[in-house]
Amino acid sequence: MNFLSMTQDEQDLAIAENMHGREVEFFHYNLNVANYEQLLSQPPLNTLPAEWPADLVQYKKMTRDQTVAAISDEATLSLVGNLQLRDRLTAAKKAEAVERGRVEMYRNTLATSIPQPRLVAAVAKAKARRDARV
Repeated sequence: MNFLSMTQDEQDLAIAENMHGREVEFFHYNLNVANYEQLLSQPPLNTLPAEWPADLVQYKKMTRDQTVAAISDEATLSLVGNLQLRDRLTAAKKAEAVERGRVEMYRNTLATSIPQPRLVAAVAKAKARRDARV
């Protein structure tokens, strides 16, 4: 498109602001991955057996309420709850890492869409606009 009403500076600023949004997204995905890793590295989750014990596999896909209704022994219920939590956190960590990679790709594509000197100027202008709103 031949932009008639939007200047090159406005276009560059829009790209810089979009980049900032992607960087904020990346930060949050990265923070979530780090938090999940931290949770998984602490007791009781890091002391669980690597695989579900054969006698407990039947509870693997149950909801919390189904698990509570099915298991009366508190020690077993706690173990199953922790195994389920570990599985959910592991899956969430993987999903967040995938999204983090996608966002990084989008951000990097934006960063290469305009020449470096214009990008630096646009990023500085976008930052000044954010700072002025505070």
